[in-house]
Amino acid sequence: EPVDIERLRPGRRHGARIIGIEGAQVKILLTPKPLFRLDMNPLILASTSPYRRMLLERFGLPFETVRPQVSEDHIAGESPSDRAMRLAMAKAEEVAARYPGAVVIGSDQVASSGHKVLDKPGDAATCRSQLATLSGTDARFHTACAVIGPAGSVRLVHLDTTTVFFRQLATKEIDR
Repeated sequence: EPVDIERLRPGRRHGARIIGIEGAQVKILLTPKPLFRLDMNPLILASTSPYRRMLLERFGLPFETVRPQVSEDHIAGESPSDRAMRLAMAKAEEVAARYPGAVVIGSDQVASSGHKVLDKPGDAATCRSQLATLSGTDARFHTACAVIGPAGSVRLVHLDTTTVFFRQLATKEIDR
């Protein structure tokens, strides 16, 4: 299906297919060639997160999930966005090494407030403390997604940062 049609001078070719329409020539730019074929290569989500699984299910493609064996330790001086990208790629690489013929997707999200990384709370007390700290301020969620093609043929990583503004929260709301 064409995504762009551009009128050309007669005889000009720009690496696209030229077709004639009532004597005029038209350049048709087709959608990009796929980087890999999912009908030939299994798709693996390098995560056991139910939320990430639900997101990928929306595409209607068959896939399986595999737990990546990756340390999520902090590296001194690493920014939250760099950490998210590093961990997403590390998860994809680790699973791709075990399944070299697959297309592997790895992902990670790192939350921060100011210059401080907010780790997963882990328990109710830490959760309440983080919510109290964020009350009336903002937090950034750095979400990275990495894709590795069969036998490492493709290596892509993307980062998206979302800023969330918290209203003033009362202690009663936080304790709920």
